Amino acid sequence: IGVTRDGAKLVAAQCTKLTYLSLANCPLVEDSVLETLAVKCRSLVKLDLSGCRQITDEALIGLMRKNTSLTNLHLYGCPKIGNGTLEALAQSCPLLKTLELSISSTVNDHGLMKLVTGCPLLQEL
Repeated sequence: IGVTRDGAKLVAAQCTKLTYLSLANCPLVEDSVLETLAVKCRSLVKLDLSGCRQITDEALIGLMRKNTSLTNLHLYGCPKIGNGTLEALAQSCPLLKTLELSISSTVNDHGLMKLVTGCPLLQEL
């Protein structure tokens, strides 16, 4: 099963100076973990949430607004992520260089255009 919601929230609450966090392939990680990260971990530069199938745009947007220095974000295999996340990245994370994303029915040209316009340092997509 890997890291649970409670384990991830404990890490976020206790390790407030984290710059890199990987919760990849932790199926029990959900929005409440991202909400804790948004409050406690404001120095994230790299974040890997690949395979966290329960996370949504709403929680990820809140996290990005508090972590404007994100340069690397991995969201492959996160089916509930869509244009809202791309638009928030464009508004809040101008230093973004790498975004790994599963294209889904909730991501379209509008979201991609916002992303590439708002993240001029983007090198990997």
